[in-house]
Amino acid sequence: RGRPRHKGDAFVGCAVRLYDEYAPDGKFGHLHEDLEEVGLIEGHAYSLLAAYDVDGLRLVKIRNPHGWGEWKGAYNDKDTERWTDALKAKVGYTDEADGSFFMEYADFASYFKYCRIVNPRKLANPDTSEIHLQGAAGSWVKARTAGGCKHYHSTFDFNPTFELTASATVDAHLTVYQPDVRHTLLYPSERNLGEPFMGVILYAAEKGKELEPVARLQRGWDE
Repeated sequence: RGRPRHKGDAFVGCAVRLYDEYAPDGKFGHLHEDLEEVGLIEGHAYSLLAAYDVDGLRLVKIRNPHGWGEWKGAYNDKDTERWTDALKAKVGYTDEADGSFFMEYADFASYFKYCRIVNPRKLANPDTSEIHLQGAAGSWVKARTAGGCKHYHSTFDFNPTFELTASATVDAHLTVYQPDVRHTLLYPSERNLGEPFMGVILYAAEKGKELEPVARLQRGWDE
């Protein structure tokens, strides 16, 4: 029988990748023309809504957030040969032009390079692990909290700062992100060199001693 293979409220995003023979991690991807032929868009984020196992048939349900543009391969909305009434009932299939579509897992693995889970709670076994999440927001405001990079000694301390205190030895994962970067202005060197445009420094603080930097955000857009 068909069962959705997910629990909870984790958001799973995925994206395809164009063919790049010079990619450092090896040749992978598809040509623009090939993606266009099967209805996929390169450099575009999709939502992975659910995964199903129907009597050995593995399907994933994906959605284009734009609400249009759907997969044209096997198990697309017009694939009447594969979509039986029984299969439709087991996965809750509906034929609507809403950007949602099904793919066989083998096709998904072939076309999609990136897959990210946005909710660390789902990485832990609720029976054996315990995860506490804490978040805080900050912003750069001109003449108040826009202190610039570390080379601006007189204003650097004005940047948003957060104090973390651990009462015991624990594993901590720090994540920093901007909710919307579509209108962020970047220097050409930042893009060409892969430098992050958001600098983050972790300091160790001891009473009576100066702050000592112990870690920095590493290069790359995904750190």
